[in-house]
Amino acid sequence: MKNMIQILAIFFIAVLITFSCSKDDDPDVRDFETISFDREVVLEKLPEGLKNSQDPYAQQAVEYVESALNWSDFYSQLNPPENAVKVGKKNGNTYTWTWNYGSQYVLTLWWTYSDDAEKNYWEIDIQYGEGERSDYINAWENKDGSGGEVLYNYAWICATDESSSGCENLYWIYTWNRDENDNFLFTYSIEAEDDEFESSMNYETLVNDDGSGSVDYYFYGEHFYHMEWDADGNGSWVQYLGDSEITGSWSVNS
Repeated sequence: MKNMIQILAIFFIAVLITFSCSKDDDPDVRDFETISFDREVVLEKLPEGLKNSQDPYAQQAVEYVESALNWSDFYSQLNPPENAVKVGKKNGNTYTWTWNYGSQYVLTLWWTYSDDAEKNYWEIDIQYGEGERSDYINAWENKDGSGGEVLYNYAWICATDESSSGCENLYWIYTWNRDENDNFLFTYSIEAEDDEFESSMNYETLVNDDGSGSVDYYFYGEHFYHMEWDADGNGSWVQYLGDSEITGSWSVNS
């Protein structure tokens, strides 16, 4: 629990990183792409009946979609601040900056952009104090904007805890995909690396072009919850409890 609290604390601290950097007196011309995904495009697809419903499960469905899309708020971390310093190339353009949080945290970040014929790539390495440089964020997006992934690795946080003897890699992974029919699928998972990836939790959120959609929640590989709604916003839900199920539904016209 202690490590998880530290992880969450540093995670929200890191959101502020791009706003607290040293001034570069000789800014260079920046040649790189940014994430193109726009959460508002998806939110506009949701049925008005669903968004305006007073049914608690309908409201929960909207909250699930909004939570999935809220990860797009952190895409801003995939762009270096304007006052970051360009330090060279690492299969692309690399910038670095240092961020200080009082006298306790001194973080150095290295940001790299690269691309190939199909995808754009973003990579951030992070270092706490004089510790080891570690992977922090890796992301990619198809050049046509049809899909991508953001992977956060929090193993580096162990360096901030002197009592820690090391911890396994912990990944928070967010993916999105838009198919040829303009349907959006989002997944969010927390995975720990032991001998191989072990997923502790996974959300799958689907928003179709007509506004219908679904949410599925898995806990350690077991299907725990399912929710779906139609293009008008009417829906149903199922909670799986071992060999039994609890079900319900809502109607936006009731």
